[in-house]
Amino acid sequence: MRRLLQSLGLLLLGLPVVFVVGWFYLQAQLKQAGISEWSIHLESLSLHQLTLTDVHATLNQPTYQVQATFKELQLTWSWPAFFRFKPETLLLNTAQLNFYPPLISTDPDSENLSAKNDALATPDPVSPATLSELATGHAGNLAAMLALPIDWALPENLPRLMQLENVTVTLPCFTTRCDIQADGLISKHESAYWQAKLAFASSSYQVPLRIDLRYEPQDTENLLQASVQLEQQFALSFKQHVSADRNARTDITIALAPPSEALLALLDEWSFAIPDDWISQFNQPIQLFASGEWRVPDTLPAAVGNAFPIPSGDFQLIARAPDAFVIPKIGWLKGDITTSLSIREHQVRQWQLKAELILSHLSETLTSEVLTSEALSDPIFEQLTSAFEQPLAPLHITFSSSAVTSEAELANLLAGATEEAENHQKGENKAVPHALPISIKIHSAAPLQSDITALLHLTLFPTLQLDLQHGVIALAADNLHLPAGATLSDFRFNSALRGSVKHETTNNQPTTDWSLSLSDTTTLSGLLLLVDTQAQLQLQLSNTQLRQTRPNDITVQSQANLTITALTNPYVITQNWRWQSDLTGSLSALALNGELTNDSGITLLHQLQWQTPGQLKLEWQMNDLFLLAGNPLQMSLAQWPPLLTLNRGRLGATGQLQLVDEQLSINALIHLREIQGLYDRTLFNGLTSQLGVNYEQNRITLASPRLYIADINHGLQMGPIELDAQYSAAIEQPLNGQVQLNKLSMQFMQGDVTLAPTLVDLSASEQHLVLVVNQLDLTELVRQHPTNDLYAKGKVSGRIPLLFKDNQFSVQKGSLAAEQPGGQLQYRNAAATAGNSNPGMKLVFDALSDFHFNVLSTEISYDQDGKLLLALQLQGANPAVQQGRAINLTINLEEDLPAMIASLQLTNKLNDTLTKRVQQYIKRQQAAKSAAGETP
Repeated sequence: MRRLLQSLGLLLLGLPVVFVVGWFYLQAQLKQAGISEWSIHLESLSLHQLTLTDVHATLNQPTYQVQATFKELQLTWSWPAFFRFKPETLLLNTAQLNFYPPLISTDPDSENLSAKNDALATPDPVSPATLSELATGHAGNLAAMLALPIDWALPENLPRLMQLENVTVTLPCFTTRCDIQADGLISKHESAYWQAKLAFASSSYQVPLRIDLRYEPQDTENLLQASVQLEQQFALSFKQHVSADRNARTDITIALAPPSEALLALLDEWSFAIPDDWISQFNQPIQLFASGEWRVPDTLPAAVGNAFPIPSGDFQLIARAPDAFVIPKIGWLKGDITTSLSIREHQVRQWQLKAELILSHLSETLTSEVLTSEALSDPIFEQLTSAFEQPLAPLHITFSSSAVTSEAELANLLAGATEEAENHQKGENKAVPHALPISIKIHSAAPLQSDITALLHLTLFPTLQLDLQHGVIALAADNLHLPAGATLSDFRFNSALRGSVKHETTNNQPTTDWSLSLSDTTTLSGLLLLVDTQAQLQLQLSNTQLRQTRPNDITVQSQANLTITALTNPYVITQNWRWQSDLTGSLSALALNGELTNDSGITLLHQLQWQTPGQLKLEWQMNDLFLLAGNPLQMSLAQWPPLLTLNRGRLGATGQLQLVDEQLSINALIHLREIQGLYDRTLFNGLTSQLGVNYEQNRITLASPRLYIADINHGLQMGPIELDAQYSAAIEQPLNGQVQLNKLSMQFMQGDVTLAPTLVDLSASEQHLVLVVNQLDLTELVRQHPTNDLYAKGKVSGRIPLLFKDNQFSVQKGSLAAEQPGGQLQYRNAAATAGNSNPGMKLVFDALSDFHFNVLSTEISYDQDGKLLLALQLQGANPAVQQGRAINLTINLEEDLPAMIASLQLTNKLNDTLTKRVQQYIKRQQAAKSAAGETP
C-alpha cells in the first residue's frame, strides 16, 4: 500500500511537469511549421474521443498565407492494447480556408527590409522553362541520393475514416476573390484497400469536380486507380500497376467535352477567355490514350550521354481531336496522333510517330520562339496576316517517324554511354549522339499554296538538339499584299533548307542556339503592282544563313541577285534593272553592300548600315557617265527635260541618307565636268560644277559654290560664265524659296556683265535685279550681228535693271554710254542714201557714213512682248561733212529681239537640232500673230 501511495504521489507531481514540457514542445513545433496566432476550444475529451471547436490558425509560407477556421474537428481512436493508440475516424465539419499573398517580413535585423518586402509582396513569376532548367541542373545530384522503393505503403496510423464536410476555400482570382466548396471521404475497407472521394464546386457556378481514388496494396503488386470528372466537361482515368519485381504498367485516358455555359462563366471569373468561334465549332470530345509497360529503376541515374533514366519500357500514345481546339500562340488544331517508343538498356530501341493534323486557324498572338525579338514578333505576324485577303489556314500537317536500332548499334550506344559516364567523372564532356528521325509534311491551299517537307533528327541526350537534315519548301499565291499598297501577283518561292536547334544548360544558365541555311537554288518571283508601277521580279539567294548564338540577337548572311524585268513607272523609261547585294550582320546591326544597274548603263553602288534602335545610314555612288556615247540618264528618266540634250562631257554623283531617332537627313553631290549640250535654243559648252543637294528638318537646299560655263550661244555668243548661288526652301513649298546670288559674272562682247550679290525671294510677286555692263566692244557686237552696212568702234558701259514678274522679264530705263574718248560709226547703205530725196535725211546718212562720236548714250526698254526700244543720243562729227561741223543726233530704234535672235541663229547654222527648233519657234510665232489678226 505504501508503494502504491508513493507511485500515485509521483504521478500527481509529474503531470504538471509533463504538461508544461508538452506545451512548450507544441509551441516550438507549430512555430517551426509556420503556424501562428492559433487558438482552440476544447469541447470534450475522453479515452476514445477528442472534440475541438472554434479552431483558428494562421499558416505563413514564403509564397502564400493561409488563415484557417474550423468550426468542429472530431477525432476518435481505440486502444488495441495497453498504451497502444490507434486513430479510427477524423471528422472536419464547416471549415474556412482563406489564401492570401505572403505576409510581409518585419524582421528588424533585416539588412534590406524594403527590398525583401517588395519581393514578397510581388514575387517574380517562375516560368516552366526555368523550373525545367532547375530540375535538370540538380538531377544528377538527386539521382545519387534518391532510391525508389517498391514496397512502399500508406502509414499504418492513418484513421480508417476521414471525412471533410462543408469546407470553403477562398482564393484570389485576379480582380476579386473566389470561393470553392469542398467535401471529401477517405476510408479503408476490410479488404485492405483505400478509397477516396473528393468533390469541389464553385459557390457561384454549379460546376462540380469529383475525384475518386483507389489504392490496393497486394503481395505481388500495388494498384493505384484515379478518376477526375468535371461533370460532362472533363474526364481523366489513371491506372498504375507496380509488381514486386519492379515491372509497372500505366494507363491514362483523358476526354475533354465542349464547355457548358456555367463552365464558361466560371472561366471568365478567373479571366480565362475562350474564343467564341472556337466554342461554336467545338462539338465532339477530344480524347487522349496513353499506356506503357516499363521497369521502375532502383535509383534515378544521372543524365549521362544519351541514356534514358528508365532501363526499359514500351510506351504508346494516341490522341484524337475531331474538332479544332486552341493551342495558345499557335492556333486551332485538330487531327490524330499515334506514337510508340521502345526502350532497352536505357536506350531507344524503336521509335514510331504518325500524326495527321489540320491547323484550321492561326492565332492572332502568333509569335516565333526562334525570332525572340520584341521589335519583330507582332509586326511580322501583322504583315503576314494582312498579306492575304483570306486566312492562311487551314494547314494540313503530317508527322511520320520510324526508327529501329540494331543490336550492334545498341551495343555501340551502351559502350558510348559507359565512356560518357567515365568522361563525366573525369570532367570531360563527349556526347555520343543518337538521333530519332522525324518526317514532316505541310500542305495548304489558297490563299497561300504551300508544300513543305522536312526530315528532322531529334537528339534528347546529353542535350536537346533538333537537326533539319533536309527540307524543301514551295510557296505560291495568286496575290500577296505588301506594305504601302503594293501587290505581288503570281507569287512563287522555292528553297531547300538545312538547320539545327540546340538547347543546353551551362553554369545553370539555359541557352538556345539555332541555325538555318538556305540552298543556293532559293528563288522568289512575282509580278509587282504598285499604283502606276509594274515589274516582273526574279530574286535568287545564295550563301544564305541565319544563326542565333546569343539571346535576342540573330546573325544574317546572304547574297541576293534581283532581276527587274520591264519596269514600268511614270518617272522611268521601261527597261530592265538588276540588283546585287551582300547582306551581313545581325538583326541589331545589319550591313548591306549592293549594286544597281540598268540596260541604259547606269551603275549605282550603295552601302547600307542599320542599327537598333532606329539608326540607318545609306551611302551611294553613281559611276561616272561619259556622255559622248549617249546619255543614260535621258534614256532612263521619263521626266527628263525634253528641251535638254547632253552630248559631251562626264557626269557623276554621290550621296548619303541618315535616319536617327526618326529624323531624316539627305545629302547629295552631283559632279558635272566639261558638259556640252543644248537647252531649247541655247548651246552651251564646258559646263563644270559641283551641285550640292541637302534635305534636313523639312528644308531642301541646293548649292553651287562654283558653276562654270565656257561659252553660251543664243544667237549671240557669251562666256565664260561663273555663278555662285544657293537656293533654300521648305519641302512643303519647294518652288517658293530664296535664292542667294553671291556671284554672277559673264564675259560678253569682250566686256563683262555682272550681278551684284543679292537675295531673291521667289515667294514675292516680283523680283528686281540690276545687271552691271562694263566695256562692251561695239566692234564685237557688229561682228556677232553680221552686216555689210555697219562698222563700229568703241566701248560702252552701264546698268540694266531687270524686272521678273509672272515668269517673264522686262527692262525699264536701262542705260548704256560710251567710254571716253568715244568711238566711230560707219553706216554705208548706198541704196538708202541714193533713194532718199529728203535733204535732212541725206545729211544724216552722209554724217553716219564716217561719224566720229565723243558721246554715245542710249536708254533701253524691253517689254514682255519682246519689243526692244533704244533711244540713242550721238554727239560728234564727220570730217568730210560740212568741214567737220559738230552734229547731235537722236535716233530711236525698235527691234523684235526674239525674232532678231532667231534670225541670227538661222544665219549661224550652229547645230541641226538648234536650226529645227528655231524654225519651229518662228512658225509658232507666225501662227500666233495670224490668230491675233496681225500681219506676220
